[in-house]
Amino acid sequence: MNKRWPLIGIVLVISISLLSGSLFGGTTGKIAGYVKDKATGEPLAGVNVVIVGTTMGASTDLDGHYFIINVPVGTYSLRASMIGYKQMTVENVKVIPDLTTTIDFKLEATVIPGQTVTVVAERPMIEKTATSTVRITTTEEIKAIPTETVQGIVRLQAGVSGTYHFRGGRSTELEVLVDGISMRDPLIGGLGMTEGGFNVPLNPDQFPTVTNIAVKDLIVLTGGFSAEYGEAMSGVINMVTKAGGPNYEGEIRYKASVGALNGTNDLAKSYHGVVPPYEKGKENVGKLQDRGEQLMEFGFGGPVPFVDNLRFYLAGKGRAQVDRNSGLIVHDPAGNNLGKDPHQQQLENSLNLKLTYNLSPSMKITLSGFRGMTEYELGGWSWRYNHAYIRRSSVMQLNLQTFIRWTHTLSPSTYYEVTLTYADLQNKRGRRKNEADRYRNWEFWKPYEFRGFIDKDHDNVIDYYTSREEGVEEFRGSTRNPYGLYNAFAAYGCDRTLGEDYSKYVGVDVDLSSQVDKHNLIKTGFEIKFHKVHRRYNSLPWNANPFEDNFTYKPVTLAAYIQNTMEFPGLVINPGIRLDYQDPNAKKRTNLFESRTEFFEFADAKPKYQLSPRIGVSFPVTDRVVFHLNYGWFTQFPPFQRLYMNITAPNRLVVIRLLAILIWKLKNLNSLSLVQVLNLPIIWPWTL
Repeated sequence: MNKRWPLIGIVLVISISLLSGSLFGGTTGKIAGYVKDKATGEPLAGVNVVIVGTTMGASTDLDGHYFIINVPVGTYSLRASMIGYKQMTVENVKVIPDLTTTIDFKLEATVIPGQTVTVVAERPMIEKTATSTVRITTTEEIKAIPTETVQGIVRLQAGVSGTYHFRGGRSTELEVLVDGISMRDPLIGGLGMTEGGFNVPLNPDQFPTVTNIAVKDLIVLTGGFSAEYGEAMSGVINMVTKAGGPNYEGEIRYKASVGALNGTNDLAKSYHGVVPPYEKGKENVGKLQDRGEQLMEFGFGGPVPFVDNLRFYLAGKGRAQVDRNSGLIVHDPAGNNLGKDPHQQQLENSLNLKLTYNLSPSMKITLSGFRGMTEYELGGWSWRYNHAYIRRSSVMQLNLQTFIRWTHTLSPSTYYEVTLTYADLQNKRGRRKNEADRYRNWEFWKPYEFRGFIDKDHDNVIDYYTSREEGVEEFRGSTRNPYGLYNAFAAYGCDRTLGEDYSKYVGVDVDLSSQVDKHNLIKTGFEIKFHKVHRRYNSLPWNANPFEDNFTYKPVTLAAYIQNTMEFPGLVINPGIRLDYQDPNAKKRTNLFESRTEFFEFADAKPKYQLSPRIGVSFPVTDRVVFHLNYGWFTQFPPFQRLYMNITAPNRLVVIRLLAILIWKLKNLNSLSLVQVLNLPIIWPWTL
């Protein structure tokens, strides 16, 4: 294992020599433009341009050009002033992460001091400085969109469909960022159980993330992203949360479902034709059932009392549903509602806190923490007549993340950031520890309670149809169903699947950005993550070794990049290169294709790395038309569950062998230019 560390050291030296930059996606933007004399059109040098209410600003050069970098996302007022000219203020200036907001001034000469001209900036129809497809949703637009989650807003964007399929890609091929920190599940990929995991059909809206109230800007990249974005093949979701301001502000929302407004009988006819006789007279037949949903969200922030320059923003969400899969109300002759299954409850909550402390005009500390949890039950028709405690088959997904970030502005054109991150993502399915198994009458079920079973005719027919062996059988209890069908409905027990996953990591990244001149903005970065991944999963196979996957590993990932944004009138070019490195820190089979024997030979799995060159070009044609050209290699290492699968599940060995052959072919095809243009994933055959 020690042979890997020299390679990591080499990568570290190379990365640091490239300076250092954030690999997590931007949370700040840039304001730039020209200041000219309104009458003559001549550039004005020495004009002071400041962001109102902050200490950020710049002076124009001999060409009348200015720029302000490291501007937090938000809406500002920009003021330009110079002796002999009227002061001019531009309001509603919107700053977008990783992009340049262009604001030009034309100042009027005057002999009367103190005169001010105020104008309101209009948001451009297109982002001329973006070299890829980017869609931005502001906090005002988020409030106006009738959806309760960030995920719902993302699905409204062009190029996104279903459970986060960007441009036809898999839902695990995206990166999700909150304040530059990845929320992607390293073990399962994507948004956790959305695809994979325990094969649970988790709705993307159920993934625990920040409340809409806390989001200041939502940026969606659907292709051609720059070198600073890694671990993504088809798309990137970048959320920037609110920070506390100089004044207190907050809001609260509450929503509850209203069952009385859920449809009419006409809907039943369209699904079932004529209403049957035994349904007539029931006014609620065919109505859509009430989900029993309640939702509360809040957000509040401002200055911390008695502490100068310390501000906070606290936001949270809580949602509960009695029936997450409600459908039409359909009655059967026994008087039961067949359109409603039991055990369909869902609970969701999240809480995030963001603290910002300005030590000086050039130094700032940001501390942020997030906790989100989603828990829901998996009910079914066969469990209709049992108490909820008897079948406690539930899924829980927990997301804990925190980071501390140091920002230091070295000069008006250069700043760096150092970020330390800790994340803990957990997925659990099945009955929890210390949960009792009870009958409907709250008596305990005891595993040693049996009843006799004898095949009367000794012809094994009943054995064949019921899959029971002659002799004894565990006591089933009463199902209390109205149909009189013995064992048609389950009386006790739980789901056949039990799983426990977690993925923890500690990450360090440093970033540096420098506006070398008015045309070149260089960004470069380095990060390293120390992971610990664990999986304990089974689906109750009929053998003495129930756990299909049971492993704990400590892989290491590392990345570095450098890029340059070159801005010219009518042309923006963004070239860059990225290095991705992964050490699985595990052993592999020396020969995957050999026949299964009692003993196997193992060797250390080699680390993998990939250099990915990228370039993006933007040609703004008009204020409504822009042309983008992108070329790049996009690498994503497989989720850790795919990397370590089959360690303790030899029954899937044949499938893995076939998969390894396919992966080997894809690896050889990767050198073709067509593969790079189509952005096909680079998949590493660790087992080869």
